[in-house]
Amino acid sequence: LKRASPAQLGNQCSKFLGSAEPSPKAAEVVAACLLCAREYHCGNLAEAYDQLVAGVQPFLDLFRQEEETWVVEPLHVMVSNLRHCAELADSAIKAAGDERVKPDKLENA
Repeated sequence: LKRASPAQLGNQCSKFLGSAEPSPKAAEVVAACLLCAREYHCGNLAEAYDQLVAGVQPFLDLFRQEEETWVVEPLHVMVSNLRHCAELADSAIKAAGDERVKPDKLENA
């Protein structure tokens, strides 16, 4: 994950899932989630939040296109994960003590 770009991650996920025609939006969502996990694992909580936010719009685009209701549960999970990451990022920003950076991730989530 450290050397892969979001596009490369998306392509790998499409191959793994067996999709002949990779969905660019699905690839963006998966890449954002994987990059979020990488940053979270490295302790970069604000960056993890930012990576997850990058996957929101592509997911919403998929949500609008989908005719089945299966996408509702992943939407709830994504919102919950965003809130959790925002709380962690704000705590990390406060702990860093840099008064120039306002901890507003949760407020913007």
